[in-house]
Amino acid sequence: APINAPGRPKDEVAKDLAGYQAQVLRDGIPPRKAGLFPPSDDFLSLLLGLGWQPATKGLPHPTVDGGFAFATTENGWVVGENAIEHGIDLRWFIKPGFEDQELIAAVRF
Repeated sequence: APINAPGRPKDEVAKDLAGYQAQVLRDGIPPRKAGLFPPSDDFLSLLLGLGWQPATKGLPHPTVDGGFAFATTENGWVVGENAIEHGIDLRWFIKPGFEDQELIAAVRF
């Protein structure tokens, strides 16, 4: 279903690295109803303390105005409630900016 956000042409959205990073950092990791990580997980707290920010993959989604905008992909084969129901919980972290260009993940299963 289209999302209610301002849309842009898909090729413009697909080339917008700064916009992608802003979206994944803004949305972070949605709350999980039955996540496999405890609320104060030591490793997740360590990553946050070192400047890593939680992120969930975003993809260009159709918008109600006929364009496209980045939006969080809430479910996938290793992320989201459906993955947790199958026994895996993956959390991604990135550092803001474009210097490090690294992705760190924590997983529980």
